[in-house]
Amino acid sequence: MLLLNPTSQPATVTDPSRPPAANESTRWVIDHQEPLWRWVCGLGAPRDTAEDIVQDALLAALAQPDQRRWTADHSNRWLRVTARNLWRMHLRSESRRTVRERAWGGTPPPGIANVDEPPDVYLTALRACQDELPERSRTAIELRYRDNAGRDAISAALDIQPEGVKSLLQRLRKALRACIEQRLNRQP
Repeated sequence: MLLLNPTSQPATVTDPSRPPAANESTRWVIDHQEPLWRWVCGLGAPRDTAEDIVQDALLAALAQPDQRRWTADHSNRWLRVTARNLWRMHLRSESRRTVRERAWGGTPPPGIANVDEPPDVYLTALRACQDELPERSRTAIELRYRDNAGRDAISAALDIQPEGVKSLLQRLRKALRACIEQRLNRQP
C-alpha cells in the first residue's frame, strides 16, 4: 500500500510484515496509555497497580504480530479486555495472599517467611505423613520430588499411564497437605 507523505517527500511502501518503527510504536503507546490507565483505575485498581497493568497490557499488545493493522477501536477493545483479565488475575492472587495471611494470623509460620531457616515442624510432619503412605504412593512421591523424575519415568516405574501419574500426584499432594495440617493442629 502506498502512503502519501504530506511533507512532499517521496511516497513509501508500508510492509505489514515488518516490525513497526520505534516512533510508530511510541506514538501508539502514547495514544493509548493514559485512557487505558484511567479505565483501569475506574475498575478499582490503585494507581501503582494500574500502572503495572497498563504496562503489561501495552507490552502484550505490541507483541501481537498484527497490532500495526488494528483500528483505534479494535486497539481500545483489545487493551481493555487484556487489562480487565490482568486486573482479575491480580485480584485472585491478592485474595489468595489475604487468605494465607489470615490463616497465619498476619504473619507466616516459622520456616515459611525465612527460607534459610529449616522448617523442622513441617518437615517432621511431612516425613511422618509420607511414612503412612502405601509403598506405591511413597515411590511416586520420591521419584517426583527426590529424583526429579518426569511423568514418563514415573509411569514406567509404576506401570501406569502418564495421565494416571498426574492424577496420582494430585491426590497424593492433597492427602499429604491434609495430613500435615492435621498433625500441625494437634501440636501445642
